[in-house]
Amino acid sequence: MTLIKSIYLASKSPRRRMQLSQICDFLKLDLSILETNQNHCENLERQQKNEQADAYVKRVARQKADLGRMTVKDLKLNPGLILAGDTIVKFKNCILQKPKDHLAAHQMIKNLSNNSHSVITSIVLFNPYLKKKSLAKQFTQLTISSTVEFANIPDSWIKKYVAADNPLDKCGGYSIQSDIIMFVKRIEGSYSSILGLPMAETINLLEKVIN
Repeated sequence: MTLIKSIYLASKSPRRRMQLSQICDFLKLDLSILETNQNHCENLERQQKNEQADAYVKRVARQKADLGRMTVKDLKLNPGLILAGDTIVKFKNCILQKPKDHLAAHQMIKNLSNNSHSVITSIVLFNPYLKKKSLAKQFTQLTISSTVEFANIPDSWIKKYVAADNPLDKCGGYSIQSDIIMFVKRIEGSYSSILGLPMAETINLLEKVIN
């Protein structure tokens, strides 16, 4: 029986890195960050024609995990579990990805004001120790959808927030743990998943693998 001691995170998200670090401390796993090819990541994050939000986030997370698998192989790194994930904001059946500029971020938050939206996170775990199974069965995927409802957010406040909070690396133009929390009327689902990693579900998944 293989003793699993390490895991790679195939993600550049600082929030997901912080969350997985907490989990690894709890489960006594060594965490390493994979530097995957940025151009490849940008290519796979392009929404395909007629691709719905749920299908999009699942596909991107799965392909990021596979990119992580190939990176470990190409760099001849020591084997270990590989975790990848993707988080999107879904509003009125449209995907709100990272805004291209501050004006777009302002408009996104303005649209979300006085409305509800979904935050969908999909995570994929690749287990290289399941060598007797097909490659497809070495991947396990979980997808969590949560709902966030905002109260009215004043336009003047949005302007200051966008200027101060660097919204360009955040889907929907905001981060739930920032000052915008003042305007959250309701959260239904997993707060940690909205941050980028559903922690209870991830712990449960990893415990099944390492035990």
